[in-house]
Amino acid sequence: MNVIDFIPHLEIQVAEHCNLNCASCTHFSPLAKESYIAKEDFSSQLKRANLIFNGHCKSLKIMGGEPLLHPEIAELQCLARKAMPEIKITLQTNGILLTGMSEEFWNSCRNNDIFVRVTRYPIKLNEDEIKRLAQQYNVNLKFHPEETIKSFNLYPLSIDGQGDSENNLANCKMKLRYVLIKNGRLFPCPIAGNAEHFNITFNQQLGCCEQDSISLDDVHSFEDYAHFATRPLAFCKHCLPNQYRRDIGWTHSKKAISEWT
Repeated sequence: MNVIDFIPHLEIQVAEHCNLNCASCTHFSPLAKESYIAKEDFSSQLKRANLIFNGHCKSLKIMGGEPLLHPEIAELQCLARKAMPEIKITLQTNGILLTGMSEEFWNSCRNNDIFVRVTRYPIKLNEDEIKRLAQQYNVNLKFHPEETIKSFNLYPLSIDGQGDSENNLANCKMKLRYVLIKNGRLFPCPIAGNAEHFNITFNQQLGCCEQDSISLDDVHSFEDYAHFATRPLAFCKHCLPNQYRRDIGWTHSKKAISEWT
């Protein structure tokens, strides 16, 4: 494969924590403390990322945690569209707060062409009201999965970190699919980019070193990023891709280390 023959999704997290407690969450949201991105950081990172990825990404996903927890989500959506005028922007939400969102939020979705994607968890949502609001404000909306409910995949981690990084990358299900924009850096793996919450909760030291990401200031083209992203990360030694499991179901997290290992 040519080093630039891939088109990833971009992700940016506006809240680290969540109002839903999902076991095995790849963002480790059940373990995260309440935290919100600053508007200035959000805007500046997206402007820089747009210079690198415009024409080389499938979409920008505004995520969490749960993004609707951010008190300035409507303004963040405006800033995202200004920073990335040509890129598809998706708000990824569990939908719990949608029926209580303000007119400002819905207008921001419409005016900035924000696609609202609701992950369908086994929780009670007033889907009819959500659909009515989206139709009222002329907002693009989709529930996912369309007919069933969310079932998690397990990306198990190795605490001892004795894995073969080259082999793990070759078998990685995340490889070249996502780019997490966080703290002024680009992470080819969202799991590596969010492992800080795992480490703090369980007193571990998985990854979280500079070799797992690259500074936005050090990337001047998509090719620059691609050369970095196609090499193993330091974090790769902690992954167990051969034990990857699809559709493990959905349960509430008990904040047990076994949910991620």
